[in-house]
Amino acid sequence: MALDTKDLRILELLAINCRFSLTTLSHSVALSKASVKNRIDKLVEAGIIHTFTTLTNISKLGYGEYLLFLKLHNLTKAREDQILKFLKGHKLIFAILKTSGVWNYLVFIASKDNEHFNDIKNDIIDYCGDNAQDYDVAIWIKDYKFTHSIKDMDKGTKASTIKRDPSFSRELLLKPKEYKTEKKEAIDGKDVEILKALNKNPRADLKEIGKQVGLSIETTGYRIRNLIRKDFILGFSCVPDFFKLGYNNYFLFIQTKNVSKESEKEVVDFLQKNDFIVIAMKLMGRWNLFTSISARNLEEYNQIVDVLQQKFAEIIKSHETLNIINWHKYELFPDGIFEQY
Repeated sequence: MALDTKDLRILELLAINCRFSLTTLSHSVALSKASVKNRIDKLVEAGIIHTFTTLTNISKLGYGEYLLFLKLHNLTKAREDQILKFLKGHKLIFAILKTSGVWNYLVFIASKDNEHFNDIKNDIIDYCGDNAQDYDVAIWIKDYKFTHSIKDMDKGTKASTIKRDPSFSRELLLKPKEYKTEKKEAIDGKDVEILKALNKNPRADLKEIGKQVGLSIETTGYRIRNLIRKDFILGFSCVPDFFKLGYNNYFLFIQTKNVSKESEKEVVDFLQKNDFIVIAMKLMGRWNLFTSISARNLEEYNQIVDVLQQKFAEIIKSHETLNIINWHKYELFPDGIFEQY
């Protein structure tokens, strides 16, 4: 599907906030509401929009994020499919990516604590059996940057929000760029139901959500604003399929040395301002820094890495690249977290 500037502007806005109303989107890109809806439907149908997502702070619900690097070998197609089915069915695994490089799978897991993660990791390794040649782990500490927008989508489009716009964009604009692990906080049953509804359909209107949870439109909106204010909800976004937009995904893992607060701030500033860097995280483990970079080809990716290495040579000890081949699962809020309520 060939995309024009209007399509890219719509994608840009939906990546910023997928709850922007059709009225807001139509005003922002100078199209009718019917035309905007038709374009969104076509983007979804073509798989260019992979999914819509509610960005939820799972640490407020008592969970942390962990990474499991897997190196599998001696795999038949049938055995690999069997392992993937097992991983996809796990209620606390929220992302599974097939990669090329030192590791051939990267699995993102939500866990209550290190012991809980270790149990899940052992279950996975046991299931893989003799096919598991090696593994490594890392613990998420904080997000420096988290976006679903790439360079070609950056058109500088401004959202012309209307009164009573259901996107909660004003509240979300006040949010910081960085997020870190926070203590678990109590949440009542109605708020849990609202989170469930928003994770199932982030673009659902307030009337629909209110009907599902048994609340008025006004009360539903108030509770969502409160969930945003308390950092349970961090945003609403669409997740494009970068491959279908002509980009490749590369994961760059960096081991640092002699990092001062000042040098960390300089690195973070660089990562946040670079349009090719989609995600940047601070980790605990062998690697201290993880970045997801979307580039058109390996040459473009290497140029970005070269600039990073030259600019921060004094603090980069080593680095490793994983090329993303396929996303087998990408659900930022795993269903298993709700089972505690």
